[in-house]
Amino acid sequence: MEPNTGMKNLYHNPASKTAGKTRSKSSLFLIEMIFVTVFFSFASAVCMKLFTKAYLVSKDNVAITQAVTYATSMAETFKVCDGDIERTARLLEITVDEDGRLIMPFSIDWDRIASDEEKPYYEISGTRSEKDGLAQLIIEAREDGRKQPLYELEIRHFIEE
Repeated sequence: MEPNTGMKNLYHNPASKTAGKTRSKSSLFLIEMIFVTVFFSFASAVCMKLFTKAYLVSKDNVAITQAVTYATSMAETFKVCDGDIERTARLLEITVDEDGRLIMPFSIDWDRIASDEEKPYYEISGTRSEKDGLAQLIIEAREDGRKQPLYELEIRHFIEE
């Protein structure tokens, strides 16, 4: 044990007490920054998922709106043409396939395309039947690769003889 001479120890560093506290504060700060970074990473992942879902819902809504518009147009034209498939096809400038169905093909952007031009992404088709003086047209709007139709419309029109 050293005698107390009243002199300060020359080897004693007064900054050594604060050096441990500084190291402790900086490591606490780094841990806090890591937590903040992880939190914002998760938050941005959730936001990206929400934006993606909103985009897909919007895209589906546009497709359904377009399908309703074109199916309604086909139905109204069918009524005006008094249930005649050939006249309906001429007015709408679409084709009738070998089964007698009206076919209205569209690209992925809902641009009308020729039937033989390319494989349609969307297709509006109308199938006619007749029973008891009523001409019936069942219209379906389909998207390529989707089992369920986007939209279905069934109309009946009395045929005057």
